[in-house]
Amino acid sequence: MSEEFQLIWVILSLLLVIGIIFAMAVVAKRFLGVSSGGQQHIRVLSVTNLSHKEKLALVEVAGQQLLLGVTPQNINLLHSLEQPIHSNNNETSAFAKKLTSLMRKNSNVEAMAKTDPTANPNST
Repeated sequence: MSEEFQLIWVILSLLLVIGIIFAMAVVAKRFLGVSSGGQQHIRVLSVTNLSHKEKLALVEVAGQQLLLGVTPQNINLLHSLEQPIHSNNNETSAFAKKLTSLMRKNSNVEAMAKTDPTANPNST
């Protein structure tokens, strides 16, 4: 093979890989609901499955809570709540507490390593 052909082959392969990555990002954003960040104006507070395809969803939009019926064909407003439902998530499970403490410990170790490169992260 000539060197020009090899160079063209490498460039085309690279463009193909970049195209596949772009296509996967578009598919993820379209079908999986992956957003590019930013401010969320709609929050899903709770979802209850009624059957395999039907759900009840409690969502909050601009401070107002709405109860929605969700099917593959439709989304129907069932009720607009006058009084917001406050979730009782004040009590955190033992697993959530342990996970939070480990994440804080890890971030403290990383911060310490950035400020003092000679520090031993295993000593904390």
